[in-house]
Amino acid sequence: MKGISQKLNLSQPPIYLIDGSSYIYRAYYAFTDLKTKDGFPTNALFIVLRLLLKVLKQEEPKYACFVIDGKGPTFRHKIDTQYKANRLKMPEPLSQQIPPILEGVNLLGINTVVAEDFEADDYIASMCELFKKDMPVIIVGSDKDLFQLLDHNVFIWDPSGKQDKILTSEEFIKQKGFSPKSWPLYQAFIGDSSDNIKGVPGIGPKTGLTIIKRFSTIDEIFNNLDKLPPKIHKKLMNQRENVERFLELTTLKKDVPISTDLNFYKVKKKDVEKLRPFLEKYEFYSLIKELDLKQNKTIFQKDLNTNPTKIQIQEFKQRVEGDVIAVSINKSFRVATKKYECSVKEKEDILKIITKAKKVYIASIKDLIYKLEKHDISLSNLFDLSLGAYLIDPELRDYSLKSLASK
Repeated sequence: MKGISQKLNLSQPPIYLIDGSSYIYRAYYAFTDLKTKDGFPTNALFIVLRLLLKVLKQEEPKYACFVIDGKGPTFRHKIDTQYKANRLKMPEPLSQQIPPILEGVNLLGINTVVAEDFEADDYIASMCELFKKDMPVIIVGSDKDLFQLLDHNVFIWDPSGKQDKILTSEEFIKQKGFSPKSWPLYQAFIGDSSDNIKGVPGIGPKTGLTIIKRFSTIDEIFNNLDKLPPKIHKKLMNQRENVERFLELTTLKKDVPISTDLNFYKVKKKDVEKLRPFLEKYEFYSLIKELDLKQNKTIFQKDLNTNPTKIQIQEFKQRVEGDVIAVSINKSFRVATKKYECSVKEKEDILKIITKAKKVYIASIKDLIYKLEKHDISLSNLFDLSLGAYLIDPELRDYSLKSLASK
């Protein structure tokens, strides 16, 4: 698949600035029922990780950063106490997922930033301002507040749909009819209901467009009210102070305290040692399979030596008391403890060994029952490897001992 940087024909590797908060909320409300067997919510976590895996696989980014909003109020709340007052508090099932989301993103090799005193978009704007002079910037997001950052070397990419959506400054101008730099002023006039910014009464998108196409700054607009149609002139009378306040809310800050060291944004190798147990904890077995993460140790390697000493059946029966053993079945039974291994042909012998052992790992209990026919078997100390493997990954086609051992 052709990457976005290739489609944009970029001459050097870009930095990817990921609007984490936007995707976290979208993921949470898009897929509400995903939980672990213990009831821990994982819907946002799963979708965000899958999205990032797509970015990593498709783009192979050299530099990237995942930015989310912090918990506290920002400078905008001091400007207007009603800013975002219509927003509901983050749902508890989503709040619970924020720490594992940050952990998972870091394990994938991407550094994370939690915004303080400012919003995630302000951090992205500041990073954009820092890097766009020296390298292309791809903002991974879809929030309309980010439109103002579009430039000849800054692009917005939304990979969350079936088809990639790419927005350039040229395409924005073609669609809207004005420069991306004028987007905050346009929003200040028409308002933004999602952020509880009221805008100028009576000024909607069409009227706002008329104003912005004529004049691109507050001074130009309010110094030339008489050049606007009378109806618009009347609506803007005595509104300059309000518009200036709204503009402070809609304009992203470009000077927030961020790391200026490019190495901070360098994408590292996935932490494979920790990534598999992390994904297992949240029961993301499809992601384990997708990433082809191998177990550090198989059950046999964990509990048994790989080359136990071969001994005779009588000696084996004496040494098996309370031990952990493994059983495989072919023409005869093969059994092994941590230190010893032997072949067992007689059914009575294998029953004695199984009864004496503290724990028995077996390729298939069903095969054992079939092999022993009418003999009574206590299942309390048996662990069925094929059944365990099925519970871990029900999509496997082969649960044979040979197949499991190879994994």
